[in-house]
Amino acid sequence: MRELKWIYAIAALCLVPNNSFGQEDIDLFGYFQVNFTHINETLDFSNSTFNFSNKIENKRNSFMVQQANIFLRKEINEELTAWLNFEVENSFSSERNWGNFNLEEAWVKYHHNQKFNIKAGLLIPEFNNLLQVRNRTPYLPYILRPLVYETSISEIFPIGDFVPERAYVQAYGTIPTSNFLIDYSAFIGNSEADFISSESMNTIRAGEDTTVFVTVGGRFGIRKEQVKLGVSFSNDKDNQNERGLGDVNRWRIGSDFSFSFGPFWGEAELILVKHDFKQSNIDLDKVFYYSTLGYDFSEKFFSYVTYNFLKDEFLLASASGGKGFFIGAGCRPDEALVFKAQFTKIITNNVQVPPDEVVPIPLSLDYDFNIFSIALSVFF
Repeated sequence: MRELKWIYAIAALCLVPNNSFGQEDIDLFGYFQVNFTHINETLDFSNSTFNFSNKIENKRNSFMVQQANIFLRKEINEELTAWLNFEVENSFSSERNWGNFNLEEAWVKYHHNQKFNIKAGLLIPEFNNLLQVRNRTPYLPYILRPLVYETSISEIFPIGDFVPERAYVQAYGTIPTSNFLIDYSAFIGNSEADFISSESMNTIRAGEDTTVFVTVGGRFGIRKEQVKLGVSFSNDKDNQNERGLGDVNRWRIGSDFSFSFGPFWGEAELILVKHDFKQSNIDLDKVFYYSTLGYDFSEKFFSYVTYNFLKDEFLLASASGGKGFFIGAGCRPDEALVFKAQFTKIITNNVQVPPDEVVPIPLSLDYDFNIFSIALSVFF
C-alpha cells in the first residue's frame, strides 16, 4: 500500500500547474473495460491401457473490471514529450489480493522529424502489430485478445515467453518513398522478467536486472494506403535454470499483416520462438499465430472471427497444439463508448499428463474451454 500511496501522490502533484517553470497543464486521460463472462470448461482424462477415464466439468459466472489504464502526457516543448501509463487488471484490490497493478510505461520522447525519433525510459517496444496497442481496449474489437496478448490470463499463456514486453531505449521512424512508407525501429532493454530481482536480498534493490544480458530487437515494415506488413525480431536469454538447462539463447521472430478494404478489415501475426538448445527429449521452441477477419456493417456496428494456434511443450493447455476460436460483434454508439460481445472456444486434444502422487498412471487429457463474454469499453 505504501507504494500505491506514493504513486497517487506523484500523480496528484503532476496535475498541479507549475507556473514557476512556465509549463502548461498535464493531459490526463484513460480508458477501462468491464465485462461479464460465463465460463464452461470440460477436462476429459483417460488411459486406455488401464481402462481409466474421468471427466471434470466446471461452470461459473463473473463480473470483472478486466482492465483500466490511466495516462499522463506532457508536451515539454516541440521536441520532447513525457508519458506515463498506469494499468490495473482483474478488479485490482491489494486488500483482497485480486488482479495486478503495473507501471506499464514511463518514457520521454525526442521527436526530431518523421524519420527519426527516440524514446528513453520504460516503454513497450515495437514488435509485430498488436503488442503496442494491445491495451487500447476501446480501439480493439476483442474482449479476450489473441491468446498470448491477453494479460488477464497471463498465468495460462505468459506473454513474455512469446514477445519482448518492455524496453528502455528505442529509436524509430518512418521513411516516405514515392510508392509506400517504410517503418523501422530498434530497441534495447533488460533481460526477461525471470532475471529481474523481486527481493533485495541478493541485489542492491528489488527490480534490478541480475544479469549482464540485455534484450535487443526491432521491426521493419512497409505501409501503403490501407495495407501494412512487417517483420520483427528480438534476441535475449531464456531463464531455464529451474529445469537445469541454464541461460539459453533465444530468438523471437515475428511477422504481421493488416488491411482494410471497404467494409472488410483483418489482421494476422506469426511468432516463432527459437532456442540455441539441442536435446532430443526437450523442445523449448514455441509457435503462435492468429488471423482475424472483420466486417463493418456501418460506422457503429462491426463483427469478426478469429483463429488462434499455439504450441508450447511446457504449457499444459497447448503442449500438443492448442486452438482458439473467437466470434465477436460490437456497437459504437459514441466515439468514447463501445459495447462488445464475444464467444471464445479453446480446445486441445491428446495432451500427455505424466503420473503424480494423486494419479500414478500417465493420462491423456482433452480440454474444452468455452467463454461467453459481454463488455463495455469506455474512453475518458
